Amino acid sequence: MSLNRALGAGPSLALRACSSSNRPLTCADAIELCGSCCNDEGEGRDPLLERLALAFSSDLLGATLPAVAARLGMSSRSLQRRLREQGTSFRLELEAARIEEAKRRMLSSNVTLTTIALDVGFASVQGFGRCFQRSTGLCPRAWRAATAALVKAENDQPDGGCGNAERGS
Repeated sequence: MSLNRALGAGPSLALRACSSSNRPLTCADAIELCGSCCNDEGEGRDPLLERLALAFSSDLLGATLPAVAARLGMSSRSLQRRLREQGTSFRLELEAARIEEAKRRMLSSNVTLTTIALDVGFASVQGFGRCFQRSTGLCPRAWRAATAALVKAENDQPDGGCGNAERGS
């Protein structure tokens, strides 16, 4: 049974199909299998986009169309066509991945925006700023300040911002 057919029947059957076949479980199989089990924020999202995001997360700086397509087991042209069918493009998905990584780094460190911009693959801090503002509506410095203020406000609440303060007896 093929993995795609097994996935349609459910994750446990897909896992059994992979483990009972003579071929080893590939990274692509595992990603596809995991994607079928986890309906978190990726719910309703195409498995290709999930696999693409995972490929970006493992090598954001070396994420070129030919390299990522090869990693996903398809030609550059096929990847472009499949992304166009989803209403997106390689460039848009790569920019989104870079912006998400930049946000994560801005929240978890005090590293300069220039360093973050270059580390996530932007050629300049100006290009990073334009892309970030197009994506979030705020420039990176303003986003960092606003987000830090929100996090501080949540942490200053007695219940940690969760709304689950223990009641005294």
